[in-house]
Amino acid sequence: MKKLLKLLVASILTVITAVMLFACAPANLDKAENKLKNDGYTIVSSEEVNKDGVVGMVIAYKQDGIFDYEYIVAVLYENSTKATDAVNEIEEEFGSYGNVYQSGKWLIVGDEDAYEDFVE
Repeated sequence: MKKLLKLLVASILTVITAVMLFACAPANLDKAENKLKNDGYTIVSSEEVNKDGVVGMVIAYKQDGIFDYEYIVAVLYENSTKATDAVNEIEEEFGSYGNVYQSGKWLIVGDEDAYEDFVE
């Protein structure tokens, strides 16, 4: 039983590591905007900020029907530590909010599908 458990844990860790290596968010605002456009999103706003560790942000949505849409707000920070601090601040202020994600230097708020589109 212990061997099976060790094998199962090792397999899960291998899969998680592989997903982390292949899933990467865009490197800058231009690439983020292009990636979202290529995935069918309409860009609402994309701007450089350069304030309080924030480099810039992109706001976009994708509408498949009248009431069927996905949204995303992606904020690029100078480094991943500042992004982590921002995620922690949001969680302290609002509790565990399920639509806040972090991928490297990006803080992402949006639907799970939009998050997956962004980091693929």
